[in-house]
Amino acid sequence: MKKVFAEKNPITPNVFVAPEYKNNRDVTYKRNYKGDAYLEQERGWFEEQGAKCALQTTPPRSVATKGHLHDALEIIYINSGSFTAYINDVRYEVGRGDMLFFRGGDIHSIYTLDEKENSYYVIKIHPSLVFDVSDKKNGAAYMLLFALRNDAAKRHWRAEELEGTRVERTVRALADECAQRRPYFDIAVKEYVASLLLFILRGGDEAPEMKEEHIGRAEVSVLELVYSAMTFINNNYSSEISAADVARAVGMSYSHFSRSFGNVTGQSFKEYLNGVRIRRAEEMLITTDEDVFRIGEMCGYASASYFIMNFKKIKGITPHAYRNDMKRAR
Repeated sequence: MKKVFAEKNPITPNVFVAPEYKNNRDVTYKRNYKGDAYLEQERGWFEEQGAKCALQTTPPRSVATKGHLHDALEIIYINSGSFTAYINDVRYEVGRGDMLFFRGGDIHSIYTLDEKENSYYVIKIHPSLVFDVSDKKNGAAYMLLFALRNDAAKRHWRAEELEGTRVERTVRALADECAQRRPYFDIAVKEYVASLLLFILRGGDEAPEMKEEHIGRAEVSVLELVYSAMTFINNNYSSEISAADVARAVGMSYSHFSRSFGNVTGQSFKEYLNGVRIRRAEEMLITTDEDVFRIGEMCGYASASYFIMNFKKIKGITPHAYRNDMKRAR
C-alpha cells in the first residue's frame, strides 16, 4: 500500500470518544497536553496474562481513540465499516477484513466518518509475551525485531492479503478466550498470539536495519546482552551516557559491545541513542506543554542547538514546527 504523508488529521477535540475505550478500567490515562494526546499505561490482569483482545464498537462519525502511545504491541482487525488511522503521522485507510500493527511507542489515532456504527478487534500484547512464546535461543532476537524503531516496517495488511490465512479465525478465537476465560485459557491466549506474531514476522515485517542474517550469526548470550543494552539506554537516555558506560553496565568490553551492537541492530551506539532521545522528544512535544528547550534537556541534550539539529536530522522538521503541526492535526 502506498503511504500518504503530510495529510492533516481532521479530528477535533469535541468529537465523541467511544465510551468502551474511554471507560476501560484496565487502562490508566495521562492527558497532559490539552486532552489531545496521552500516554497509556496498562494495569490489572493484562500485565500478568501478557495479552488481551476485545471487540470495540464505535458510533457513527466518531473518534475510536485519540492520539496516544504505549509500550505494548497492538493489532487492530477491522470487523465492520471503515476507519482512518494515523500512525506516526502516516495515514492509512482501512476497511472490513484489514489488519493494522502498532509497535510499542507508535503514536496512533483512529476515527471513522461513516454514518453507521463500526467495530474492530483490538489486541494488546505485552512485550514480555514474545519471550514466553519463543525458545531461549530465539526469544531475544524476535523481541529485538519488534523493539527497534522502524518507520518503514509493514503496518497494514489489506483484506485481500489475508485471504486464505487463519488471521480472522485466530482473532475471533482469541477474543472469545479473553471474554470467556475458560479453564486453561492462558495457554490458548499465548497460542493465538504466537500465531498472529508469526504471521507478522513472516509477512515482511523485517526491519531493514537489522537483517535476519545478523541475528542468525549472533550467539544467544550476545543477543541478550544487546537487548539489555537497549533497555539500559531506554532507561538512561536523559543522562550523559557513553558507549563505554553501557558496555560496563551489561558486562561487556567496549570493543565487544560496539561490534556486537552494530552487528545486531545495524546502528552505532550514537545513532541508536539519538533515535531514542528524539523518539522521547516526540512524545513529550505531543503529550506535555513543556518548553521545547526544556524537552531537549530532559531528553539528554546539553544544548538547544544540538537538540534542534538532531531532531531536524531525524524528523526533517524542527521541534517547534513539529509541535505546531501536531496541534493543527488535532
